[in-house]
Amino acid sequence: MSSVDQNPVHDLESLNWDDLLSLKRSQLNQIKDLTDKIIDIEKNRFRLINENIQQEKNKLVNMTTRLAQIRTEMNSNNSQLLTISEKISKSKNFVSIMGTRLPSDNEVDLVRILESSQKLVDEKRYKNERQKNEALSVMNDASMKLEAIKAIRTVNEQLIDLNAQAEEIKKILKILENEVTTLQTKIADTHNKIDKLFVSKRQQAAEHQSCLK
Repeated sequence: MSSVDQNPVHDLESLNWDDLLSLKRSQLNQIKDLTDKIIDIEKNRFRLINENIQQEKNKLVNMTTRLAQIRTEMNSNNSQLLTISEKISKSKNFVSIMGTRLPSDNEVDLVRILESSQKLVDEKRYKNERQKNEALSVMNDASMKLEAIKAIRTVNEQLIDLNAQAEEIKKILKILENEVTTLQTKIADTHNKIDKLFVSKRQQAAEHQSCLK
């Protein structure tokens, strides 16, 4: 260590007036710079960091709220899809069973047979009771066959509608799943931003503390 470092008072005494003024100005500038830095940290940097932290936290709340909403929507849609799938399964089973029992008769022919037999009975054009009973039997047979054909047609139409509903729900679920993935990525990014902001805040606090020493 030099003699000047060991005795700063002696070192100052060796300076002339201009040197002392220059030293004073230098020290005042250093004090001003430190003061400005302290004020900047306290009034600007801390405030900006805290504002950014709050903004990111608000985003996080909004995203987690939306994520919860999406999961509720997905549960509801999955429940609807399950119900529709069960209906589709039952309808297919019905068509499969009834399809083998469908009459080979043409629907138009069956309607014609039913109407002619009905007319025969209504107008009492039968010759005897046996002929009347035969006409009633033909009517009943044609009516049952027509009901079976109509039932199959109705169920097939319902199947088309149910399948369309199922496809629409699947599309909605796909959109919601994509939104969940996007939100999860954004939430992770936001957590990282908040962590970095807290690191920056600690660094500013350390710099602020060093300025006070």
